[in-house]
Amino acid sequence: MNSTRSEDADFDERSRLFEGGDEGEAAAAGEGDGEEAAAGEQAEPEVELSAGAKVGNMKAGDYTIHILVQNARNLIADGDDTCDPVIEFDVNGVTGKTSQKNDITRSATTKINEHVFLELKGLTDVDARNAQLKMKVVHQGFFMSDLVGEFEIPVSKVYNMADHCMLNQQLGLNDPEAENASEIKGFVAVSINVQGPDDEAHELNMASEKVIMEKVPLIPTAIKKSYKQAYFRFYYAQNLPTMDMDLTGGLLGGEKPTIDAYAKIKYGTCQLKTKVYTQKDEEVVWMQEMLLPIEIPVKTHTIQIQVYDHDTIGRDELCVSLDVPIEDLLSLDQGGSHGHMLRWINLYGGPNDYSGATRDWMNRNPDKASEWKGRIMAEYFVENAKYPKAKMEDLQKDRAKFEKLKADLAETMKEKEYYVIGQISSGIALPDEDTEKNKYEIKVSIGKRSWSTGKAKQNECNYARWDHQFEETF
Repeated sequence: MNSTRSEDADFDERSRLFEGGDEGEAAAAGEGDGEEAAAGEQAEPEVELSAGAKVGNMKAGDYTIHILVQNARNLIADGDDTCDPVIEFDVNGVTGKTSQKNDITRSATTKINEHVFLELKGLTDVDARNAQLKMKVVHQGFFMSDLVGEFEIPVSKVYNMADHCMLNQQLGLNDPEAENASEIKGFVAVSINVQGPDDEAHELNMASEKVIMEKVPLIPTAIKKSYKQAYFRFYYAQNLPTMDMDLTGGLLGGEKPTIDAYAKIKYGTCQLKTKVYTQKDEEVVWMQEMLLPIEIPVKTHTIQIQVYDHDTIGRDELCVSLDVPIEDLLSLDQGGSHGHMLRWINLYGGPNDYSGATRDWMNRNPDKASEWKGRIMAEYFVENAKYPKAKMEDLQKDRAKFEKLKADLAETMKEKEYYVIGQISSGIALPDEDTEKNKYEIKVSIGKRSWSTGKAKQNECNYARWDHQFEETF
């Protein structure tokens, strides 16, 4: 018996993870996720070649290739912090391009929303089967342009998809002439329709960024892939906000306010979540480990951690979000040292004593949030792996080991005494309507501690004065 594993088998197993997640474990993480359900949007399904569609189906005649360029992200122009991109297309010498965008940072996602049409006349059936759609992104300088990266796809691949369309697909870029040809230089999201003889044209429309990001990017075949196993261990959380309070400040149902908390981790198409635990004495105990597969070069640059309040009636409520840059995780594995990061992760979101769209937006965007909402004791690290997994595992519930773990963390993060003093004087250029109503109040928070100015002592046009000082040792 031949026990050697074929390269095709290796590819199939890893593709199942990176193109659809682990259906038995990762997909189950979406249960109870009310926020996504409320969004009302679904990702376009991944369209495979239809069973009866073959390359030979392409006939001789005229072809129109319609390309909707939706957005570009993470563009890297060597030697510059920003990029002035132009996206160029070429099929058999027929070319088209988008207009130039300016000063795009490497972390930005830039909306393009431009249509490009390539008219191919009098193709033979062989020409049609062999045609390649070449896309280049160039950094447009004053005197010359530099290649950012390129992607090439057979026209026949698109033609053999449902309705001859590839929808909302991210295409990864590389520079094949660069010293590091395996480096991803950015992504361009496109929809493409190939219209051949006797075919009907199909309308291409812009999709939301959420829909686009849920599809696995295609990357150039020249890029060599490797794989890592990421581990996230959620031990416990402290001081999570109480939820489901009624108008009197008590929990709906008359019980003491608390939170039925679970953490969810999202990376690309993979989603996993912890068990639900009711916070007691300002502490949540999870003691669970998430295993995430990481493909190198990375297609998604952020691991998202979210904490939800589980509700038996209605949708689960998002309490707070946290973004972990994938580069921070991978840096722990530099030189094969397999470094571990054990730390408190502070959580930030919208004020819990307010409701509405602004608070919800802050809960989804922690870098814009105004309030500390607790912390999680977590450990994370990565290891090389030929067959990375997507799964959740319970850690051994050894109380003595757990108490030692808390002691070790306390030793490495001993509390220090701080003296804080602050002076808040005045504000200018404030909206007239709120200044006149004397509504402005300044709140300063450090962890659970907070200080407030109270209402302004003086209001005049766009000016408010508080003259408030606070100080405390803790």
